[in-house]
Amino acid sequence: MTTSSPLPDLTSFPYLSLVLSLTLCITIAYYLRRHTSPPYPPGPKARSFLTGNWGQFPAGGKVYLKYIEWGRQYGSDLIHMEAFGQHYVVINSFKAANEILEKRALISSSRPFTLMDEFGGWGNVLGLLPYADRWRNFRKLFHQNFRPDGAIKSRPVQLEKIHRFLRDLLGPYDGFMDCVVTLSESIAFTTMYGYDITSHQDHLPRAARQALEVLEQLPGLDAYTYLPFLRYLPSWFPGGGFKTLAEGSRTCIEEIKEVPFKIAVDQWNSGKYSLIGELLHTNNGKINAFPDKIDIAKNMGVTTVLASSDTTSSHIGTFVLAMALHPDIQRKAQREIDQVIGTNRLPSFEDRPSLPYIEAIYREVMRWIPVLPLGLPHNTTEPDVYDGYYIPKGTSLFANIWAMTHDENVYEEPDKFIPERHLGPNGTGVIGGINSILTYGFGRRVCVGRHVADATVWMTIACLLTVYDISLIKDQDGKETELDVNECYHFGAVILPKSFPCKISPRSESAEKMIRDTSTIEYEGLRVGN
Repeated sequence: MTTSSPLPDLTSFPYLSLVLSLTLCITIAYYLRRHTSPPYPPGPKARSFLTGNWGQFPAGGKVYLKYIEWGRQYGSDLIHMEAFGQHYVVINSFKAANEILEKRALISSSRPFTLMDEFGGWGNVLGLLPYADRWRNFRKLFHQNFRPDGAIKSRPVQLEKIHRFLRDLLGPYDGFMDCVVTLSESIAFTTMYGYDITSHQDHLPRAARQALEVLEQLPGLDAYTYLPFLRYLPSWFPGGGFKTLAEGSRTCIEEIKEVPFKIAVDQWNSGKYSLIGELLHTNNGKINAFPDKIDIAKNMGVTTVLASSDTTSSHIGTFVLAMALHPDIQRKAQREIDQVIGTNRLPSFEDRPSLPYIEAIYREVMRWIPVLPLGLPHNTTEPDVYDGYYIPKGTSLFANIWAMTHDENVYEEPDKFIPERHLGPNGTGVIGGINSILTYGFGRRVCVGRHVADATVWMTIACLLTVYDISLIKDQDGKETELDVNECYHFGAVILPKSFPCKISPRSESAEKMIRDTSTIEYEGLRVGN
């Protein structure tokens, strides 16, 4: 006896007719939208109706340059691409970024939180959360502790770690960037948890870097969000390998979330100050926080550690490169320091307004090689029209910060390192405040920790110039070796300097003594109750 199949015959006329009808309706809706709404911004022609520009996205380390090229080719500040129904717009000019991301921040401040972000544990990181109640609660706590008056609490840690960094540079070390990375990570871990990092090879900072390395591999995997069935593939199945990446990321982030948090509680109880400890404890030393506040505090720690590790170290590495390549600029900066603060002490934060040329060097470092050349993507929560172009709801917006900081209409010879471009008339005062530094982002998604990062990078620059000379290596004949800027970086979503060959040596015997004497300084504010 035969039985009929429980599955319908998909080749029969009714089912074929249904499929064809649905396809026709989708096609008609697509073309109606294209012909009744303003056009999308220009961009490369899509290869396929279904996949759009999939496979046409620029690849390699300097994709931001390709978007600049396309902007010139299409005569537009905006470049549009599409894949699997998801829209992407790259913004190449400050004018357009200011209009779309600042003035229209109400509808352009979300993030394109993807399936990969969810799988990878990145919901614990403020900078990647969509614009919603959870983000607002998270941001509120961050803002209370990292706005200018709150950021001052980080200064004792910053000074202690920067002074230790100066001592580390006396040697021995394998590469100076190891010292720079240790500096950046130690400030984050000590500020947040009271946890002292003595080497970038310590387990917890290594876990943070591993998570960030995974994140760099995730762009381009958004197809998994738009093809939902792929989430059910086993990791060993072809196309399922993204799960292994995501699981590794999640493991690292969970460890950074939980382990140092417990350390912060113990450190506070032993008398060592930390921001997490202060948030959770009353004056009698007992935890006083609701579970939601504890989770937000844990995530604030994760965000700070992950956000500051690569960015701060990249800016300091860029400064070292700029000084090695431009001894004349270095000497001019050192003359200003010697005249203003003398040669018998290290700079303080109070010296900053009196050192305009040091400020200009800092601004030029941030402009010359922006660490996040395409920033972090925004996401639109409503459709928009800019300059006659339609931007659909749910579009991922990328601010091409490299294009803006290298705009020839704004910066003469933008590829050159010229601090004077940031000075006002007569070389006094600096043009623009911290919000004019484009590396920190735009609108409501501007970097919430920018005041701490700003102070760290500026103080490191000022201290290095006070006690060290930075120069190119000389060969046996006394000729300086040449450095190619392009060979001194790993170019990708994040631009990271390498430990390129250079000489970092004390300016004098008295400078070396001043460096060594920092080991005896007592820094107020590192203990509970100070």
